[in-house]
Amino acid sequence: MRVFINEDAGTVRRFSAGAGLSFPLLPDKDGQVASRYRVIRHPHTVIIDRRGLIVGRADGERGWAAPLAREWIARLLEGPAAR
Repeated sequence: MRVFINEDAGTVRRFSAGAGLSFPLLPDKDGQVASRYRVIRHPHTVIIDRRGLIVGRADGERGWAAPLAREWIARLLEGPAAR
């Protein structure tokens, strides 16, 4: 999921139109989602397991398609919740 902090639903719809994204987009006009997940800089990635528990975080741009990044995510999702 990608959260759009301080953006309304119309902005998010315009961004996503024709983008072919495979994940949901969430407008966060008032910043409640960002506050709840303690986002302090952008971009900020939160890895959430199937139980809904936060198991990892990363600040800044990342090459998520790289093998090391995918391995890191897989390890986080397989192990006990770290946070």
